[in-house]
Amino acid sequence: MDCRRISDSDRERINTFIKRHWFTTTMVIQGKEIDMTKTEDLTWLSF
Repeated sequence: MDCRRISDSDRERINTFIKRHWFTTTMVIQGKEIDMTKTEDLTWLSF
């Protein structure tokens, strides 16, 4: 497994994962809507 920042090449695969598990890419955190397609986070990828 590899931990790294989400890159443009990873983004589509990660967005698909989010939609499959939560049915939307918008998350509500403490009453604020967050567009998860634009967050700059880390991801764990398995190769």
